[in-house]
Amino acid sequence: MSASLKHERIVRLFEERPELAAELLRMLDVPLPAYTAPEIKAAEFTSIEPVEYRADKVVMLPNADPEGGYVQGIVVEVQLNIDQRKALHLAGLHGAASGPV
Repeated sequence: MSASLKHERIVRLFEERPELAAELLRMLDVPLPAYTAPEIKAAEFTSIEPVEYRADKVVMLPNADPEGGYVQGIVVEVQLNIDQRKALHLAGLHGAASGPV
């Protein structure tokens, strides 16, 4: 099933301005560690089984310290309807990221 135009427009907001993901988390009082400019990363989460999970966008927050790496990963998944399967994206990013998700 293809995504709706409304869905794609919302995803495009994050693609054009990745900082929006962190801003929304802060609006929800989710504490975030110090980071530099957010980056869009691959949003495919595959497993050993022949199942592929793909998020709309993945935003990574680079570490503000010179040690490098990422301090937070944010899965952007536009929900126009309720879909309980989307929690699998968090598990996929957690396996691929070195910092919190």
